[in-house]
Amino acid sequence: MPSHALILATFATAFHLHGTMADGTPTPSFAHAHPRVLAASADDLDAGRVHLGDRVCVRFPEGERIGYVVKDRCPACGAGTVDLLVASTSRAIEFGRQPVTVTAGICGHVP
Repeated sequence: MPSHALILATFATAFHLHGTMADGTPTPSFAHAHPRVLAASADDLDAGRVHLGDRVCVRFPEGERIGYVVKDRCPACGAGTVDLLVASTSRAIEFGRQPVTVTAGICGHVP
């Protein structure tokens, strides 16, 4: 990833909800089939910093980089925060809030 890459977010939380994401994808079945999905903050989506369908790279504190696709909006997230879709509520609670670096583009495998 180039050092000049635009940083889209610096924190991540996690969610597991039943319903439909902003792009029309049902949450429960999608969470099991394609876990690498995130919700961008409504502020960032409204400002055009990120769009539904964008591929982003999330770098975690331990250095692991994983590709995600923006499929939902998170009205409760402030600008610079993303919400990662996980398989269960207990995993979301365990994840908590973590510092991450989210940049535009592909890194690793995205289903």
